[in-house]
Amino acid sequence: MSLSVLSFTYPALVDSGSSISLIHPALVSLLGLTVTPCDGPYATLADGKTSLVYTGYVLLSYTLAGSPLSDYFFVAPIGAQSFLLGMPFLERENPRIDWRMKTLELQQSTSPEPDPHLSSCQSSSSDANTTVVA
Repeated sequence: MSLSVLSFTYPALVDSGSSISLIHPALVSLLGLTVTPCDGPYATLADGKTSLVYTGYVLLSYTLAGSPLSDYFFVAPIGAQSFLLGMPFLERENPRIDWRMKTLELQQSTSPEPDPHLSSCQSSSSDANTTVVA
């Protein structure tokens, strides 16, 4: 799947196992986005290993499946993907996904609510700063 930002198209991964949405720092730099600093959270993979530390987040407007959207993304090195759309996106948009055709159709888009993980940016508790990325 792909999404568009400022007339450019980038690869994106939809991940129902991720409790947050992510954007690659190289893309943040390329797009000249303003990053809000954040101490944590850090990601724990399903196997229990800590793998990613986030240093900030962005609020980004983009287009997906022909619909204009806006979401909070934590900034983290996520490999080959530019974006990872996690459960905040999936719960809000509740898209129709055709697994055989590998297509996604949005129903009715709503405005983004602040990601509940943003509040953990100020938390000093390590448990509050843990999120799961499958």
